[in-house]
Amino acid sequence: MFEQGPVVCSLAPGRVRIKAGVAVAQETSRGRVVGGRYRLLCDIGSGGFGRVWKARDETLCIDVAVKELWLLPAMSEAEQSERLTRAAREARNAARLRDHPNIVGVHDVVVEDGLPWIVMRFIEGSSLQQLLDKQGPLPVEQAAVVAAKMLEALGAAHQAGIVHRDVKPANVMMASDGEVLLADFGIAVHHADTALTSTGAVIGSVEYMAPERARGTDGLAASDLFSLGVTLYQAVEGVSPFRRGTPTGCLAAVLFEEAAPSERAGRLAPLITGLLEKDPDRRPTVLEALALLRMPESSASTPQATATSRTEATAPGATPTGPRTTQLRPGNDADAATDRGAPTPTRRRGVLLPLLVGLLIVACAGVAVVLKWPFWAEAGPKDACDQALRAIDTFQRNHPAISDATLGEPAEKSAAGKLATKVRAASAKAPKSDVSIALRDYAITAESKVGDRLRASSYQSVVSACKKVGSEVPSS
Repeated sequence: MFEQGPVVCSLAPGRVRIKAGVAVAQETSRGRVVGGRYRLLCDIGSGGFGRVWKARDETLCIDVAVKELWLLPAMSEAEQSERLTRAAREARNAARLRDHPNIVGVHDVVVEDGLPWIVMRFIEGSSLQQLLDKQGPLPVEQAAVVAAKMLEALGAAHQAGIVHRDVKPANVMMASDGEVLLADFGIAVHHADTALTSTGAVIGSVEYMAPERARGTDGLAASDLFSLGVTLYQAVEGVSPFRRGTPTGCLAAVLFEEAAPSERAGRLAPLITGLLEKDPDRRPTVLEALALLRMPESSASTPQATATSRTEATAPGATPTGPRTTQLRPGNDADAATDRGAPTPTRRRGVLLPLLVGLLIVACAGVAVVLKWPFWAEAGPKDACDQALRAIDTFQRNHPAISDATLGEPAEKSAAGKLATKVRAASAKAPKSDVSIALRDYAITAESKVGDRLRASSYQSVVSACKKVGSEVPSS
């Protein structure tokens, strides 16, 4: 978004403005004064939604970044209106977070000729993408700093109810003074925002998009963490793990392929691997990710590292110390045990091995009997569907319309959150089946609380999967 070092100015091509509902060409050029105070100096970057200028605030005599909205002549009036709404939402969401040291703050919004111009803090430096293009992969410790700052930024956004939805190297700003900041909340969504599209289109950079977003489940904080995992992988390896020759290839890679094992990640490997987990329920939270990040390399590389980070992250402010180990006290404990007549390790193995084999045989026989027991005959996809559909039907009868007042409730206490718990419990009865996938996606949608409304697409997936296994879908 912002070029490193001296900024080279360039003339921008023609843009459009709205007049009486019609897109009209409008030339934007250097020297234009926006809002009576922001003089455009240099065109310093662009994206799918607009162009960013370096500008001079002639009132305060400071440099700022000004984002110009793009409205293309081919857009319908509805599409133009949607883009205007997105711009207003970007400013509103970013303004909520402008005091955070790792988020590019919004200072002002100027409406001119019916179009909003978003005035932001100007960052001297470059984006992570530009830095990678210029000098290649980052050293592990520099990437660790990026990881920490981005986790802190995302943690603040998620706590404010905002999901960024477009975390990628181009939106990670590397300031010349060493600061690392998250930029561009252009497609971010707040839990109180209403949907802007009725087409079901997924917006964002495909190769950095979480699998659940590609499947239609949006608004999850965990999706930002997957995108961060892709970003960090690219930061240390120099290549994007899911980049392919076409958007369709990228999408297929995100959905079905695992990233190639990292060769340069060092102590960041467990963190990146965890963030790239396809199942959002299995990804570390922000606190768990920070705990993994702070572990020494020798601890973070062990299989127990993720489990340890989850335990330690439950206590706010706790400093991870790595997995605990048991050590022998100084002295001749082993010899003392032998003197007391205790069995030596060799003797214990000789006694325990036959016993363990016997117990294993008994356990296997017990499992075989249990699996044949009539009580378990009903467990499976149909039973899972029946249980979930009863819970959904009860929810729909009791909550035909959910007021915005429920939005302030914690997810685990809201009606949708409680429904998600019941549906998730039902999905466990049919592991690794289409029913389980449909129910789990529905539970994730309920937990996301985007307006606390459950998407029709998620419900139809449940209906379709349950009908295939013979479940009767309630008429309501």
